[in-house]
Amino acid sequence: MRKHRIFTGLLALCTAVVLALGTGFAPASVVEAKKKAKKAVNYVSQLSTTDYAYEAEYGGYMMHYIIVTNNSKATLTVESNTTALGAGGAVLGAGSGSIDVIGPGQTSIMPEYYDSVSLDQVASFQTTLSAKPVKYYSDVLYGLVGQVSDLGDKVVLTVGNAGTDPAEYVEGYVLFFNNGSLVYADDQYFADTDEELKPGATMSEQYDYYYDVPYDSVQFYLTGRHSTYTY
Repeated sequence: MRKHRIFTGLLALCTAVVLALGTGFAPASVVEAKKKAKKAVNYVSQLSTTDYAYEAEYGGYMMHYIIVTNNSKATLTVESNTTALGAGGAVLGAGSGSIDVIGPGQTSIMPEYYDSVSLDQVASFQTTLSAKPVKYYSDVLYGLVGQVSDLGDKVVLTVGNAGTDPAEYVEGYVLFFNNGSLVYADDQYFADTDEELKPGATMSEQYDYYYDVPYDSVQFYLTGRHSTYTY
């Protein structure tokens, strides 16, 4: 009786395998695995980056800025985790940053803060990026237009929203350079009492420069988002 049951079980198993192979249908678990593999996209490989760093004259901190361009067709959220390394690979400190929303073809900025780290001791930054399609927010960078007025000892950045959605938490970063090296950076918010820069609105903010080393060029970058979440 036992041998008969074993034989019957093996016969049923072989029949199921033959049917699955003969009909061309794969088990559900295999189909699901293939779907997940097909959906998996390496968005990090579709980002291009440049980074700059400077050490504050006062306060004992260092800032590391990662400029990110999204070359994918998706609207992404991007995060960074960075280790500052000294000569011989010694760990000096760590920092992290994020961009809530960056649309296809757009460029934005991630600031990383390092406490009690001297830039003179940093030999390199080892950065790991992660990126995935964003949920609950849409891109506003496509509609934000900025213009810099350089007044010699300060900069005025004017930002307008030429898009169709209110831009939330718009932040403008101005980076001051001397001979290609970052010597100072500052950031300001561009928002009304609703924390928005509404379509058609324009705002200006001033960025003062106090350092002894003169700057000879500036760059600016913007961040912002629009909430699509409905309650």
